[in-house]
Amino acid sequence: MNIDLDILKSALIRVIDDHIALHGNRIVALDEDLYWIILDDQLFNLSEQPHDLAVGNLEDEFSGILRHMTENEPLGAVEMQHLAAVLTWLSAKAGSVS
Repeated sequence: MNIDLDILKSALIRVIDDHIALHGNRIVALDEDLYWIILDDQLFNLSEQPHDLAVGNLEDEFSGILRHMTENEPLGAVEMQHLAAVLTWLSAKAGSVS
């Protein structure tokens, strides 16, 4: 399968727009901070259970994204991982209040 990044981009915008429409707010209180990270070399290796977990910090992740956006700096692979973590948190939060 090939992933069309234009479709992925449109889906990301749409899911956030739909979240705002459903919940009626553009600002969400970050009520969790620390989360588990499965290291890249173990993330897609299903022949073994992950054994080396790391801890991420959602506030730091979003602050870094915000800084890049404010200073109009390019967003790279690390920021994509940070954004994914924030979106994972948001989806978990949305699932618990739907």
